[in-house]
Amino acid sequence: MPRSPSLHPYERVNEVLKHQIERLCTTDFEGSLVETKVCLSLEDKKALLIMEEILKMAEGDFQVALPWRDNPPYLPNNRVIAERRELLLKETAAQGRRFAEKVLNHAERVYGKGLCKKSSQEQLEVNDRPIWYLPHHPVTHHLKPGKDRVVYDCAASYGRTSLNQQLLQGPDQTNQLTGVLIRFSEELIATVADVEAMFHHVLVEPQDRDALRFFWWPSTDLSGEMEEYRMTRHLLEATSPPSVANFRLRKTADLRHK
Repeated sequence: MPRSPSLHPYERVNEVLKHQIERLCTTDFEGSLVETKVCLSLEDKKALLIMEEILKMAEGDFQVALPWRDNPPYLPNNRVIAERRELLLKETAAQGRRFAEKVLNHAERVYGKGLCKKSSQEQLEVNDRPIWYLPHHPVTHHLKPGKDRVVYDCAASYGRTSLNQQLLQGPDQTNQLTGVLIRFSEELIATVADVEAMFHHVLVEPQDRDALRFFWWPSTDLSGEMEEYRMTRHLLEATSPPSVANFRLRKTADLRHK
């Protein structure tokens, strides 16, 4: 067979551009030609129903329940595992000043913003709701120097389960990129904004806060005894908060339009 003539440089550039556009359409704009999400799954419908039924206003913000997969969820008391993890964290902090600063700086931000509350004796003795303890540890991102944060390990397993396994993920309520770009072209001016600490703007139903317990040292004094705290806001690391946060954002937009 005769060999095909080599492409002209301009044609070669066009081929490269064509390939890049096709790749863009199949990644960033995936689903724009044929929508694959015909309807919500049964689990997504269940999660959305839980959010709708137990949605309320409290402390000037929306309060949403954790969308449990089963009611009541299977959560064995993992206190011993969380205690052990925190004692290891204390030992590591004692060995390195920089590490200790990460832990204490994060605690200052979390407690200063009221994202958690110390558990009272009455709350510690409850036995009619799920109880789960969250191990946590500080992390640093190499692209964000000086912005250390603590990760709450919602995937930590005990008794063949974890907090994330007991939560429904909920539906994806993020706007499709195709629709966003089209709406940008509808008017002369477009506005872009970012919601800081988006997940932390949603309160957790009080009945669910015992499943978000963790240990810490009062007054950030690592030489003292650990005490129990409960998160009052939804956590970034859990399975459900992305859907919960977008649900809350849409409800806020609905209120603005009324």
